[in-house]
Amino acid sequence: MPKSSVLDKYDTALALCDRDEFNKGAAPYQPVALLIKLRNALTHFVPEWQPGGGWPHEDAELAKLSKSLRGMFPENSLTEDFQPYFPYRCLGYGSSKWAVTSSVAFVAEFRARLGLGFRLTYILPKVEML
Repeated sequence: MPKSSVLDKYDTALALCDRDEFNKGAAPYQPVALLIKLRNALTHFVPEWQPGGGWPHEDAELAKLSKSLRGMFPENSLTEDFQPYFPYRCLGYGSSKWAVTSSVAFVAEFRARLGLGFRLTYILPKVEML
């Protein structure tokens, strides 16, 4: 039996409770799916020695991820334009804030679909202040 993804498990829980599943092509599902891809890329990232004279192009998967992430949040302002987008320019305050707000929005929607309300309302003002 193939292993279910985290997001598939959320949809399974909704289906078991006879609730509408998430629209996989829209928010809040899509940003969280992208966040999981970013997490996986970071977790399984293998640093390589970079010889002088410039940066090599990113591999195909990282280039695809980088293209998906561009425009989702501000780039790290402490980096230079010549540095690869992943991991240098995409990691920083902007991506951290995006990760938190995307996760909170996903959990809030999941709880709403179950009719549970959102008990973490005390977090929302703090997240918006980030």
